[in-house]
Amino acid sequence: MGFLTNESVFTLTTLPQRLAVIGAGPIGCELAQAFRRFGSEVTILSVDPRVLPREDPDAATVLHAQLTDEGISLVLGAKLTKVDASPQGSRLSFDRGRGDEEITADAILVAVGRAPNVEGLALEAAGVAFDRSGVKVDDRLRAPTHASTPQGTSVAPTSSPTLRMRWLAWCFRTRCSWGARRPARW
Repeated sequence: MGFLTNESVFTLTTLPQRLAVIGAGPIGCELAQAFRRFGSEVTILSVDPRVLPREDPDAATVLHAQLTDEGISLVLGAKLTKVDASPQGSRLSFDRGRGDEEITADAILVAVGRAPNVEGLALEAAGVAFDRSGVKVDDRLRAPTHASTPQGTSVAPTSSPTLRMRWLAWCFRTRCSWGARRPARW
């Protein structure tokens, strides 16, 4: 009774009939939708009360409707309490405040996010602010540093898919408006 991640899921050689996705963030929702479209029965389990908990609520509402329209079962606001092996597959027990419930799946995809690893980078010595969510950036996605470099150092955010897409869109827009001859100003 193992589990899949957003990396190991691509090594599958057979389609699971029933897939349980733990996590309702961008990666969990995207892979849940893909497997549903391939033909798997998919259930998303999340402790959060809605899909895309860190994203815009309006976008989350649209995605919630799309996922349910496609036949994906959403179990939101649920605390996963136990995972057992059974002859029928992996049995996942959870609690949504109304007693124990369970589902059975042939495969489990864990998509609960990742923590940035900034340990050992000596960010304090460089004067870069960070916390458990990653490097702190301004509206132009720059990490302010010492007074000697007041513009800051540009970073491509990796902890948030939304920030990463904003950064890529800004880069694209900048290159298109300035032309390929002028480098982007970070």
